[in-house]
This record gives sequence, C-alpha cells and structure tokens, in this order.
Amino acid sequence: MLEVLGKRLSVDEIVHFPRNITKDQFIRSHSYPYLMRAIDVLKLYMESEEYRIEVDSIDPDSLLELVEVPLEAQVIINNGIRRRLVFLAFLKIVYDCDPEFVRDYLNLQHSLEEIHKKYGVYTELEYVALHCMHAVRDEDASHALKKLKTFILSRKSNAHGL
Repeated sequence: MLEVLGKRLSVDEIVHFPRNITKDQFIRSHSYPYLMRAIDVLKLYMESEEYRIEVDSIDPDSLLELVEVPLEAQVIINNGIRRRLVFLAFLKIVYDCDPEFVRDYLNLQHSLEEIHKKYGVYTELEYVALHCMHAVRDEDASHALKKLKTFILSRKSNAHGL
C-alpha cells in the first residue's frame, strides 16, 4: 500500500501493467515506466476534492479512454527531476488532434525548450489554441484560447523582429 495525496492505494490502483508480464515481473523490472492511466488520474482528481493533484506520470495512450473531463482538472506530473502542470481536459483534446505531441509532452525527459523547438508551443494550452480550436466546446475557454493564440502569434512575430 502506498499513500498518495492522503489516500492509501494498492500498487494495482496506481500502476498500469503491460499485459504480457506479471505484476511481480513488472515491479522487479526497471525497463518499464510506472504509468498511471488517465482514467485513474481523473478518478483520483475527482475523489481528492482538490483543485490540483500530483502524480508520477500518465500513460499518454490511455487518454483515449476519457470521455468527458472537467476543464479545471489540473495535474502536476512530477518524475523527481522535472515537474509539469497539465490541464487534463486540454491534454485530451490535443491527444485527439495529435497523439505524438502528447507523448512527447508527457515524457518529462523532454524540456519545454525541446517541445517548443519541435512543435512551436510550450504547453498543451498553446497547442490547442493553434491547432485544435475546433474541438473546444466551452465558449469561455474558446474565447480565452483565441486571446492566447493572438499572444503566441505575436510572440513568434517579435522573435523575428516584425
């Protein structure tokens, strides 16, 4: 049993195990990352009644399982070396547009500078603002993202001296 945010959880509740190995083999092995399924992250968020939770990692491909996510669901991913704040709902939207970005973004071995060099954005919010606005159904969020898009484009113009 491990204590996560004041809750006692078993290893089975925290870790997503590959199907081709046993739980004991997984625990002994260091070749597999400890990935938490997105649905379990959301469940932990809802049960914690906090505005933000912290986890070690999220399995990017498990975002496919999510159906509806509150816009305010904030998760800090902390691998012990680097921390990254993500909005789970916007991460889901980006995954539906570009799963590769989400895989890179959730891999904390990549710095935000590396993410920016590859994709031209620093966060999942910026990615949604530039590439996935069609998927945002909330009117207030859409309005805020349009302003963010304007800022991002002006940031790019200022970098070139325009």
